[in-house]
Amino acid sequence: MMKLKMNRPMLFLLPLLGGFLFYSCSNQGSHALSFQVTESDTLYTCDFAAVPDEEKQIKLSDLIESFQIVRFENVDSALFKTRKVYISANYIGILQGGGSPFKLFNHEGDFLCDVGSIGQAEGEYTLLYSGAINEKDASIWLAPIFGTHFWKYNMEGKCVSTVKTLPMNKPVMRLEKDSSLTMTNLYFKNRPGFLYLRLLKNDSIYYSTAEKQYSFSLYNAEGNRTGFNNEIWFFNNSERFTYMTTNSDTLYTYDSMEDCTRPRLVTTFQRDKKHFLILRELPSSFLINVIGFGGNKSKLILADKMTGETSCVKIYNDFMGNLPVSSFNPSNGWYYQMFEPTRLIELLEKQLLDKDCSKQDRAKLKELLSSIDENDNNILFMGKLAK
Repeated sequence: MMKLKMNRPMLFLLPLLGGFLFYSCSNQGSHALSFQVTESDTLYTCDFAAVPDEEKQIKLSDLIESFQIVRFENVDSALFKTRKVYISANYIGILQGGGSPFKLFNHEGDFLCDVGSIGQAEGEYTLLYSGAINEKDASIWLAPIFGTHFWKYNMEGKCVSTVKTLPMNKPVMRLEKDSSLTMTNLYFKNRPGFLYLRLLKNDSIYYSTAEKQYSFSLYNAEGNRTGFNNEIWFFNNSERFTYMTTNSDTLYTYDSMEDCTRPRLVTTFQRDKKHFLILRELPSSFLINVIGFGGNKSKLILADKMTGETSCVKIYNDFMGNLPVSSFNPSNGWYYQMFEPTRLIELLEKQLLDKDCSKQDRAKLKELLSSIDENDNNILFMGKLAK
């Protein structure tokens, strides 16, 4: 059992990091991101009070290095409803909601296979929560929403290995460069389980467990079982294993070599009942989704790691007639937006009614619109994140 070292990610700890080299971008204007270099990592802080409310318009081409439209094969076996999308260099994996199998496609949208199947037998599952594609050893890993097993499949969708674990709850996983695997999940107080799992190349497993203040309560004060309502948000867009949980406004990083968890990005966000945060680390920036509900406004904040410049942004797809990007939620190093045909038709028609739509953009939009049938399979916009 590896010993877990954790640093409590509270803002009052920042002044206590004396003796470390300190750098800070100016907090004037739009420079709301500061950073502090320690012996082991860099800790960033986002000052929400310094982020301008005015939205800055940016092009999608400033954030991705390529753009592709994928039309998925339109046969019954290839139809799906999206819950999560996993893109690798040559493959697209679709994790569906409900009791439906994981589907594998290539970048041309050709259906390759169902990965595993629904059931109770070896290598079968009932409800999936996460996955990972490893082209290096031609494997696909899938994990259930809860349980004590997860699975490795080949690229033909056949199960080649079942891994037995301590109880898992909403696990997320990352395949490392050496083909080892790192996992975290909801770790509940006084319950069997783990904070981190490391599956090494020799198939041995190491577990890390958390101190009580870093774990979740399965029951609330009224005795209701609410702990499973929490989420682990993991997007795998950087060299680090960074993630956040619903009980924190901090982005954490896990150092598997030292078996140590540290805060990567802390915020001065004031929690209320109208908004919550989702934090992502990208190669050169942090992406902060402020999610509003109950009619309250959402916003997207982009914070540059190098300059500290921080802005609310509105992204336009300049590859596709400056169509507004309604959601920018990259994962595994890829931007993607999945559309049902009827929804994409509506967006294109709305954009064509915009009087500011240029002649050139109008031509691109009309060409795409004329090629869509509302009975088609889903359509994917995707592109590799810029370094």
